[in-house]
Amino acid sequence: MDIQDCMLTGLISTSIGNLTNVVCLNLVDNQLSGIVPREIGTLGNIKYLLLRNDELSGSIPKEIGMLRDLFELDLSENHFSDRIPATIGNLRNLNALYLYANNLSGSIPEEIGKGSLDNILKSEEQAIALGWNRRINIVKGVANALYYMHHNCSPPIIHRDISGKNVLLNLDYEAHISDFGTAKILKPESSNWTSFAGTFGYSAPELACTMEVNEKCDVYSYGVLTLEVILG
Repeated sequence: MDIQDCMLTGLISTSIGNLTNVVCLNLVDNQLSGIVPREIGTLGNIKYLLLRNDELSGSIPKEIGMLRDLFELDLSENHFSDRIPATIGNLRNLNALYLYANNLSGSIPEEIGKGSLDNILKSEEQAIALGWNRRINIVKGVANALYYMHHNCSPPIIHRDISGKNVLLNLDYEAHISDFGTAKILKPESSNWTSFAGTFGYSAPELACTMEVNEKCDVYSYGVLTLEVILG
């Protein structure tokens, strides 16, 4: 259900919980206010919950943590008054969870509290803590997430910016892919051509020439990331 930028105002109705078959709920760039109803936790099939840039306030309902298939969550640019519920830290959909939280008054749950892989590798002290077992698990975690995006999502999702800064680690050094701002959904009826996006050094060189997005773009970036994890 895509109703982005439709000048919607008022509250999000509690009857939204009746939309049990919805896979995507996009309410971005409207003027919705009030709280996010806890009934949103009954949307058992939802994978994309996008609430960016509205006027929402109050506490973030812990029921969001019940959405086990949730793949992308965007709560930014609102006026939430409370911490992000710890239950959201349980949303580990094969290591792929997109959580925007830059405008929240609280902090991201400690479950993803180690920060980015890039920052850890650049810190000599933190990099030493990354033994071989942890490094292997990080590489495997990113691979699992990419497999889910490329093969379990229909249509497939191409991230287009797999790099150390977009891999977050929790307290157990488990990897979570973040920042899907450049991601593209592959559509069979489309040519899937696009403008260049990604991080130089990680992006597949042929992408700059062909501008055609496919799974191989992420695979190339994953190879660079793996090399960085091994050598960093």
